[in-house]
Amino acid sequence: MAVGAISRAQTGFGFVGRCLKEDSPGTLRAEAVSPPYSRQINILIAYNFELILNSLMFMESLSNTEIDLIEEAKVGHRLDVLWNKIKSTSTKDLFGIKNIQLKNKAVFKFYEVEFEDKKLVTIHDLNNIRYDINDFRNKETTKLRPSVSDEENIVNAVETLEKLSKNIMDYIYKKSKI
Repeated sequence: MAVGAISRAQTGFGFVGRCLKEDSPGTLRAEAVSPPYSRQINILIAYNFELILNSLMFMESLSNTEIDLIEEAKVGHRLDVLWNKIKSTSTKDLFGIKNIQLKNKAVFKFYEVEFEDKKLVTIHDLNNIRYDINDFRNKETTKLRPSVSDEENIVNAVETLEKLSKNIMDYIYKKSKI
């Protein structure tokens, strides 16, 4: 199951990376494109990062069946809760993830993923971004997903997480050959 999850994440980040390369720099900030376009990209980033965490959890889980693993992974898309299910510090340290913390900025929810090298990646809460239309009346249209959705953060997140997914896949394959 770990291989399946990380394989999907790699494919997902590859797709997002290609989407970002097709558009010229600055497109995500363009007023006409930003909210709907960046929203879709951020949904994919959140979903694929969840798959990364699932793969780490599956690698160390003591569950005996696929059904048990799937049940263990059901956390309502809460990345911080999923992160805390990964008990082994060696698993966390192996891939350089130091902490995942849920943050709020007005009605927006997002996660800060801190890496050992002090790099921070911001990932939107999947439920919050998917259903943000419900909170639209509480948001100023000029400040849709402020600062946590800028192009630089999106590109940084995709590059960092795509590399992380590759490292995890390489680790799984090396471990399976031992």
